[in-house]
Amino acid sequence: MGFRETLSAILGTTRLPKAKLDMLFAISAASITMQTEFNLKPSSSAGICFKPIESSGYEAARKEI
Repeated sequence: MGFRETLSAILGTTRLPKAKLDMLFAISAASITMQTEFNLKPSSSAGICFKPIESSGYEAARKEI
């Protein structure tokens, strides 16, 4: 761990990794495949999955949602 990372960890200013938007757009392609090949129809509900994180960033994200 470098100086900058150590200082950020001490001050509590660590940053979350940037979102990978490529995977978000892959969902629409997967949806079409599931409808045409597997005859699965979309419903009017959705879900969100979170990867656990070890920081105060989790609480901030949870409160925002």
